[in-house]
Amino acid sequence: MKKYLILIITVFILNNALGQDWQWINPLPIGSNLNSAKLVSKDIGYAVGIGGTIIKTIDGGANWVRQNSKTTIDLTSVFFTSIDTGYVAGYSLGVGGVLLKTTNGGTDWTHLVMDENTRSINSIFFLNGNVGYAAGYPGLILKTVDGGANWAVQTTGTYNTLWSVYFVNQNVGYVVGNGGIILRTKDGGENWLTKNMSSSDQFNSVFFTDENTGYLVGAYGKMLRTTNGGDYWTLMTSNTDYTLNSIYFTDSNTGYVVGGDYVDGGIIIATKDGGNTWSKLLNEKFFLKCATFCNDVGIAVGGNGEILRSSDKGISWQNQNSGKYNDLHALYFADINTGYAVGSGGIIQKTIDSGIHWESQILDTLIDFYSIHFPISTTGYIVGNNGSKGIIYKTSDGGKSWKSQNAGTTNWLYSVFFIDENIGYASGNAGTILKTVNGGTSWFKQNTETYDYIASVLFMDSDNGFAVSNGKIYNTTNGGLNWTFKKTDNYKLLYSIYFIDSKIGFAVGAGTILKTTDGGLNWVFQKSYGDELFRSVQFLDENVGYAVGSLHTNNIIYKTTNGGASWTSQSLDIHQNLWSCHFFDEATGYVAGQNGTIIKINNTGEILSVDKTDFSLSKYNLYPNPAKNVITISKKNRTKENTEISIYNAHSDLLMHKNFNDENQIELNLSMLSKGIYFVKIQSNNHLETKKLIIQ
Repeated sequence: MKKYLILIITVFILNNALGQDWQWINPLPIGSNLNSAKLVSKDIGYAVGIGGTIIKTIDGGANWVRQNSKTTIDLTSVFFTSIDTGYVAGYSLGVGGVLLKTTNGGTDWTHLVMDENTRSINSIFFLNGNVGYAAGYPGLILKTVDGGANWAVQTTGTYNTLWSVYFVNQNVGYVVGNGGIILRTKDGGENWLTKNMSSSDQFNSVFFTDENTGYLVGAYGKMLRTTNGGDYWTLMTSNTDYTLNSIYFTDSNTGYVVGGDYVDGGIIIATKDGGNTWSKLLNEKFFLKCATFCNDVGIAVGGNGEILRSSDKGISWQNQNSGKYNDLHALYFADINTGYAVGSGGIIQKTIDSGIHWESQILDTLIDFYSIHFPISTTGYIVGNNGSKGIIYKTSDGGKSWKSQNAGTTNWLYSVFFIDENIGYASGNAGTILKTVNGGTSWFKQNTETYDYIASVLFMDSDNGFAVSNGKIYNTTNGGLNWTFKKTDNYKLLYSIYFIDSKIGFAVGAGTILKTTDGGLNWVFQKSYGDELFRSVQFLDENVGYAVGSLHTNNIIYKTTNGGASWTSQSLDIHQNLWSCHFFDEATGYVAGQNGTIIKINNTGEILSVDKTDFSLSKYNLYPNPAKNVITISKKNRTKENTEISIYNAHSDLLMHKNFNDENQIELNLSMLSKGIYFVKIQSNNHLETKKLIIQ
């Protein structure tokens, strides 16, 4: 008789690096923009970015672990003088420039005392363990001779923003920045000579291969080279008009430049002849900000946590990120463990373990999905468009397969809601509200007498429903047979509506949060905002609710604990727009948005079940356990199948992710992990098990 082992693991979900109580779960290892990277050796490296992000690798960039920077400011530059000792620079409005230092490989970071007039630091460079420089705004250059304990402001004669600093030796150094400025010192920074190229130029990075030969890169694909120590600079042909952000040479002939922007994505170009000719290696979806090399290994980092790795001196590059980057417009959880996210490019993502893992399927790359709803755990519906008409898909097997339904309209669809397995509604452009009474086998259009864009539809029961549109709220009391317009004194777009009970409801949109306490007869402003764009609203009870959206290029999450009388912004250190939320209670909730963003909240410290699944008897060996630096995971039956290994700490933070590629045994270096208890999740196609690991 086949035996089963039921394994339940409970862990504490606590605060993490996103700020407040939010946890980043997709894509991995991080979704925040990365601005700088530094390889200390071919194995050990660091990358830093916005919101206090610091991540570390000990296997040459294949895996990354987040570190606690103890700050939420944007970090711009990282430099290490030894395996253990390093510096990180950054800045924040209202705070100014900040420098952090570690002497134990990033386990702890301490703030260094800075001049109170230091507004921003964009680049740092150290000659040795004691002497280092920092450059930033306005025209700022700082120098330390005691390992960062004290910093002296140097006179530059400019107020231009400075982006990059590089020293050839203890005397000769260069700093470049806006306005085509090139600063050079020959006496360790006591004096700086200024060379201005063109006031329209912006130089982002400087690198020298010897005392005479150096390179600059900047906006609009501009490259300059000097062969006489900066006396003269000549223009090179880069064969691109992309913004170039970083340059690095592995030897006197071989160099790499990375760049790009939000619109065009990222680019890597390379030279093998000292800059005489440049060729494009690859284009990426997201911009690239920095490249670093050590021996054969190269790392490039950039927008949305993009990490590229080369193990052949930059000849080829592999993306080290996991998870999809499709925009996610809608999120829905059928239960505490099982959730779905849908969005652009026909993507459907599903988790069965509370968001730890997400399986993806693409129905059609020409499709955009905007809404998803499951009336029961196995049956769900998705609506959207394929560029030419509205579409509806249905699953009857919990998302394993999806079948297209005949929507009967060319209008795009943006919202779907089902009362039960049979009765459902979908809404979209040109006043479209569709209804089905047979589980979507057939849909028929309802009479709304409007051509407004119906962004969201919601029903309280089989008779009473609401829909929101361009500053209007519609109501039906007869199952959609007739719809009447409710005046709101609001003329802005509304995107989402939610009712707590038959009387109390909320609607949100462009700079607007509305509330009703009489079943939708009257709506009053909770608060009128400026440029905030609220896309989704949900309440847990009459007091606690959330509204999520975007403000320019940043996210917003607002929370109320008094029924909307006041709202407070949740501090998150990510910059993706947010479009959908699903909360179970104040302890557990999810938000999805731009570029595949999925974040999770848990802020009570209570014990939650991460896994509650029947696992077949163990198929894997893990040894030694307890371990010190290295563990081995092997398959008991030597079958060939792909297997994922994920290691979590006691706070459920994902620390490492690795794949068996038809291998029967794999070794993992865990020397970057401190002593303590960890959980190793091993998952193959039809098998999942989790092992407790102790590191001594």
